[in-house]
Amino acid sequence: MPRINYLPPALQRLLLLLLLTAPFLPTSYADTKPEGESPLSANHYLIPNFSNHLLQEGRLIYGDLLEARDAERAKHILALRLALADASGHLLQLSTPPSLAGLRQQMVAVRQALAGDGGTTPATAWAALIKSIKQLPMHRADQPARVRLQRTAERGQQLTARGDLAGARVELSKLIGEIEITSHVFPITTVRKSVGDAVKAASAFTPHWKQAHKAIAQALRETRWITTPEAERMIHAFDAMVAAYVQFPDSISRARNSLQHAVWWLKFDRHQSDASLLQDLRRAARPHSDLSLQRIGELQTRLAYDIHHDRLIALQTN
Repeated sequence: MPRINYLPPALQRLLLLLLLTAPFLPTSYADTKPEGESPLSANHYLIPNFSNHLLQEGRLIYGDLLEARDAERAKHILALRLALADASGHLLQLSTPPSLAGLRQQMVAVRQALAGDGGTTPATAWAALIKSIKQLPMHRADQPARVRLQRTAERGQQLTARGDLAGARVELSKLIGEIEITSHVFPITTVRKSVGDAVKAASAFTPHWKQAHKAIAQALRETRWITTPEAERMIHAFDAMVAAYVQFPDSISRARNSLQHAVWWLKFDRHQSDASLLQDLRRAARPHSDLSLQRIGELQTRLAYDIHHDRLIALQTN
């Protein structure tokens, strides 16, 4: 969602606090144990060049939560609410790669139209969203993703026309889930829930301090991993593997180079849970190796599981 620059900072925070009360909550790959999963490319539109954005926004969220914890300990109501509003705003910014901000805004417009407060009709909003999907610039490897996005949007459009608004909202959540590629490497759904619980506790006329303390502590545990060196290396490696996916088969040499970048990031990671992944990644990056989209997808999915596993260990040890 684009940043809101025309309001004073305090009003921006309050608006973002209100927006959090009705978030999209798609199922996150990283919030469930991915055993026997098909490659991520079968269910998500994989967009490269997201790692710096994710790391920046994730660390901002962690800082916001530290401020919220300090405010909760000091029983400073206004500071607590403002810190949680900042965390909510940064979660909105983190949720979608910058290159898809416009598409997500179209999805927000559909949600508002379905709720009757968007200033346009649901039919018009769905039509604009479908047009945006058709015009998305995509590599050859991503063409199935366009088909999935368009079919899901068309199902939502049809359900809306039949008056099934609940069903239409489900399809809209699926669309959001597909473009939230950060969910593979950041537990966005669970962090949203924890921050939402903290917002609810802090928003009471007399804040529910015990509940706020518990929710903030949980959100900090869930977010702390992204501040570690291991997280930075694994996130950059995953981003490089996504780049390899979209570069293949148009430029196989560039795809191999991207896999070599992933190797470079991972070889310094002492806590990598699957040592065989690095070895297999090195093989795939070699000249004349038998490389395919399926192979790249398998490697991506394994790294996503490693990230999930590493996050779980960090969560249990803090």
